[in-house]
Amino acid sequence: MLLAWTDAKGREWPCKITYGIVDDVRDATDKEIDLLEVGDEKGKLLKKIYRSLPTFVNLMFLLAKCNSGPDFAVTEREFKANIDGDALERMRDAFEEALADFSSPARRETILAGIQQRKEFEEKATRKALDTMAKTNLDAMVNSLGAKLDQVLVEAQNEMIGAVSSGNPPAD
Repeated sequence: MLLAWTDAKGREWPCKITYGIVDDVRDATDKEIDLLEVGDEKGKLLKKIYRSLPTFVNLMFLLAKCNSGPDFAVTEREFKANIDGDALERMRDAFEEALADFSSPARRETILAGIQQRKEFEEKATRKALDTMAKTNLDAMVNSLGAKLDQVLVEAQNEMIGAVSSGNPPAD
């Protein structure tokens, strides 16, 4: 299991979850994030974490800090400076596997299966989007938009000419 991830500079950040770290995260976030609630039936906490990139990145900073102990000498700004798109994906994978690792063996299997299913879904969705884009006739779209734009411009021009000819120029 990946209980660590690497940033854009190749630095490895631990993200193992233990009960003590759950307490530390809960305290550091004024009880806003309680990792014991991750398994609620509606997935409310995970949605909160994943729908807000700052929340997720801040959580991962806390996990790295808590895992590293008192010798942790990296500022939050330094930590965030080397998080790019690839690092975010590695971060998410490591976090999900850390959640699975923190779960009971029976539940862990379900969580890992869910992670695998999410990855397969994303791959299929990406392939479908790429296939759709490959089949899109961009020339026809541009020509269609161009014809519509030309029509709108001609109508606007005719409207202005008509207004000027009647002695009622359009107001600015």
